[in-house]
Amino acid sequence: MNRPFIIITLLTFLFSCSNNNNNTGTEKCTKGIPVSGDQSLFNSRIEITDINITPPHQCDIKKENEHLIGVQYTKGALPFDNEPKSGCKSPDANCSSVNVTEYLKAASVVAQQKGIQVTGVGIVSCGDDFSDGKDYFRNSKKVIRIKDWKYAEQMVRILSDSLKSWNLKATVYVHIAPIGPVCPLER
Repeated sequence: MNRPFIIITLLTFLFSCSNNNNNTGTEKCTKGIPVSGDQSLFNSRIEITDINITPPHQCDIKKENEHLIGVQYTKGALPFDNEPKSGCKSPDANCSSVNVTEYLKAASVVAQQKGIQVTGVGIVSCGDDFSDGKDYFRNSKKVIRIKDWKYAEQMVRILSDSLKSWNLKATVYVHIAPIGPVCPLER
């Protein structure tokens, strides 16, 4: 996706939230859903064999209510594929790289089966300026987003297990973040 398209899309979204003429009168922007709990609910001293865990940190100081916790399997062999639609689509496939989307979807299914509300999967940039879409994809953080601190440690353990089962040599992040406001588009 090119940068002008992203900017135009963002401005259109923001305009639709602020301009009441786009609403039918009964529809309004919903308020965002804030993060539940706080960082004290996460055991920062968690230790898992062959896993590096980075403590909770902010990606962007302007978003003080969003935190990332990095999870990396130190003995993994396979990287994420640099193309969003390429790479292994299951942990038992024989290939040289892993498909990011399939990996994140599989890990989020495990989390949901354990009662964790996953609010998103994907990539997050931390204010870095990437020259093209490939650089953005390659250098962005791969995340599973949740909105409740009480599940952060359990999510780290799920990611640890899934990194091992996929033999993945990459860092994946638990992204603790609110769910933003939603505004109806013009009809």
